[in-house]
Amino acid sequence: MNIIQKLLGQSNIAATQPTRRVVDLVRWKGNGRFDVEVVGESHYQRNLTQICGKRKEHGENRIVDATIWLEDNNPYDDKAVRVTIGNLNVGHLNRMAAPVYRLRLIRDGHPLGVGMCKAKIKGGWKRGKDVGSYGVWLDLPRLTAR
Repeated sequence: MNIIQKLLGQSNIAATQPTRRVVDLVRWKGNGRFDVEVVGESHYQRNLTQICGKRKEHGENRIVDATIWLEDNNPYDDKAVRVTIGNLNVGHLNRMAAPVYRLRLIRDGHPLGVGMCKAKIKGGWKRGKDVGSYGVWLDLPRLTAR
């Protein structure tokens, strides 16, 4: 949580909706490989714990729905693409995948679209004092500029 969020009483638990107007919801179907890794999950471990519940010895290998938001108002990167699960922030697309994803939305006629896809949450085990972090991978179509 940054200093501004603390002053305003905000936390990273609840997702803040982007200020852009959403025109349509785009359902992305991938190849089932879940090969697009979400980055920044280390900042959202509490959210992932809230989504998954009590940690288990063998961790998670859970498939859920994810929402992908164009985050033009991100203070660190105006081309950021945020990933949420159950209305909780869980991370972002990396800086190479985000602009390609944006271009694809525009090219496919959805410049203000919000994407949905399947996500896999892995990790998050607890074995005595050994606690693993959660990771998130998305099942998106191949993100190339074509």
